[in-house]
Amino acid sequence: MGFTNFRVWDHDHVEPHNLPNQAYDLEHVGMKKVDALKLVLERFNPRVKIETHDKYFVAAEDADLVEGILVVAVDSMVARKDIVDVFDGNPMVTLVMESRLGFDFGEVNIIDPMCDEDIQGFRASLFNDEDVPESPCGFRICTTTVNMIASYMVQQICQSKSHERRGLEWQPKKKAVMCFNDEGMTAHMF
Repeated sequence: MGFTNFRVWDHDHVEPHNLPNQAYDLEHVGMKKVDALKLVLERFNPRVKIETHDKYFVAAEDADLVEGILVVAVDSMVARKDIVDVFDGNPMVTLVMESRLGFDFGEVNIIDPMCDEDIQGFRASLFNDEDVPESPCGFRICTTTVNMIASYMVQQICQSKSHERRGLEWQPKKKAVMCFNDEGMTAHMF
């Protein structure tokens, strides 16, 4: 896509169960996720510059490092609640793409950090981690759902940048929900 500068935060290591639904290969098992991701991105484009942070993102410590397009793909509502304070009204953040995965669905939220309505809607969608149902291992993050959500996010980022380059206003659907049921996949855009 042409992006070459990244900042990533993750405290975790690559485990075998990450291989089906994340960008890692068998050779990355046991590595820090940020280091493995750096290798994956450099394999695609040797000009990539990736700043890695082998820890959880903490707003109080890391807020001044956030700029440009922010992709929020964290495992907890607590982390989302911390991150929203970083982009709320932050002119250095141009776009926020947030994803959520559940048992048999995926969701993408597109947030304009300078739009009070977007921020209020996002804050209202945040609940307590205890209210997230547990799922059987392997079912919670279905590879197909992960790929659909990631592809949709990439496509939306490309549309946003394309409109920006052409001087056009971009008016995306703010929410996309993709669900699997007995009849297959359905997608809803709001």
